[in-house]
Amino acid sequence: MVNVYGDYISSKGSIKNQDYVGLNIKAAGSYFTQDNELYGSASVKNQDYYLYGYDHVTHDYAKSDLLQRYQTLNLKAGFRNKAPNGSGINYDPNININLFSNQYKASETSLAVTAPVEKTFADAFTIKVTAKADITSYTSKGLAINLKYSNNIYSIAPELIYAKPMFNIHAGVTPTWNNNKLSVLPNIYGEAKLQDRLFLVQAGITGRFIKNNYQYLTSVNPYIQPLSFQQNTKETEIYGGIKATIGSHFNFSAKASWITYHNLPFFVNDTTDGKTFYIANESKVSNFRIHGDMSYINQDKFTITGGLTFNGYNGLTDNDRAWGTIPVELNASLRWWAFKQVLLKADFLAFNGAAFLQKDGTDKKLGGGADLSAGIEFRINKRFSAWLDVNNIFNNKYQRWNNYPVYGLNILAGATVRF
Repeated sequence: MVNVYGDYISSKGSIKNQDYVGLNIKAAGSYFTQDNELYGSASVKNQDYYLYGYDHVTHDYAKSDLLQRYQTLNLKAGFRNKAPNGSGINYDPNININLFSNQYKASETSLAVTAPVEKTFADAFTIKVTAKADITSYTSKGLAINLKYSNNIYSIAPELIYAKPMFNIHAGVTPTWNNNKLSVLPNIYGEAKLQDRLFLVQAGITGRFIKNNYQYLTSVNPYIQPLSFQQNTKETEIYGGIKATIGSHFNFSAKASWITYHNLPFFVNDTTDGKTFYIANESKVSNFRIHGDMSYINQDKFTITGGLTFNGYNGLTDNDRAWGTIPVELNASLRWWAFKQVLLKADFLAFNGAAFLQKDGTDKKLGGGADLSAGIEFRINKRFSAWLDVNNIFNNKYQRWNNYPVYGLNILAGATVRF
C-alpha cells in the first residue's frame, strides 16, 4: 500500500511583505506479511515566512532580508505486529529522522528511536515498557556568533495496566535523562465508570519533557530568532475530571489541572524593531488550567464539537508576565453532509489576547480575536472534489503575536484529486 500527498499554498496580504508560501510533499507506504506490517514514510516541507512585523513608516527593508525559510526532510520507518500473537506480545519499534534548516544560517538534525513493547496477562493485566532516545544536534553559521551543541533526551517507561469494563488504572514511572540530568517522572492515572457506564471519573499525575529544539519552537512562533540555547521543559500535571455520554449522540468532558513547568519558554519581541522574537526562559511556573469540551455526532452525517480552555499562570520567578500565552480560548466546528456529495463546514475560534513586553520595558496586552470560517466541498466522483473556503468572515485582523496582524477576509478555492 502506497500513498502520496502534496499541497501548496501561496498568499499575499494587504501589509507590505505579509506573504507566505508553503509546500508539502509526502509519500507513505506499508508492506504486510501474515503477522506484521513494515511501514515507512518520507516527506519534504518548505515554508517561507516574512518578518513584516515592523514599523513600515520608519523602516524600509528589502524583502530578501525579511525571509524566514524553514525546510524539513523527514524519514520514518517502523515494524509492528498486525494482531495479538501467540505470545501475547505487541511491539512497534520505529525510527524518525528530521533534517531541519533555516536559510543555511541554522541547521538541526534529530534522530528519535522508540521501542514500545507490551504483554497482556489473564485479560486484565498488561505490562508495557517504552524505551526512547531523542538525539538532536544544532549548528548555526553565517551569524555574528555561531554555535554548535547537542540536545539529547533518553527515557524508559515501565507501566502496569489493570483494565476492567468498569475501571482501569495505569501505574508507572518514567526515568528520563535530560542532557545527562536524571528526572523520575510520574505516570499514574485511571478512570472509573459510574451510572451504567454513562458517567466516567478520571484522575492522575503524569510527567513529560517537551523538547524545545529549533524545529518545535518555530512551529509555535515562526518569527523567532536563531537560537542561542536550548532548554527542554519538564511538565508535571495533577488532574481530575469527568466524562459523560447522554443518549447515543452527545458527549462532554471537563478537566481541572495543576501544571508545574520547569524551563518554560516565553516569546518576547526584540528591542531593535520588534519584528523578531527571542526566548525568555522561565525557570519555574505553575498553571491552573480548566478545560471542557463537547460533541454531538450523528453517524457520519453531522458533527458539531466545541471546547473552552482557561489558563492561569502564577508563581513566575524570572518574568513579570507569561509573555505570549493565551488566557482563555474557545473553539468550535461543524461538519454536515447536507447531501450525499455536499459537505458544509464551519469553524470558530475566539481568545483573549496575550501579554507582551514593549520596547520601553512596560507590559501591555493584545486585544482578543474572533475568527469565523465557512466552507463547502462537492464530491464530483471518487477521484475529484472541488471546495471553497471563506476565512475570517468577521474581517478581524487580530494578532496572535505582537506586531503580526493576520489576514482579513479571504477566500480560497481549489480541487482535490485522488489517484
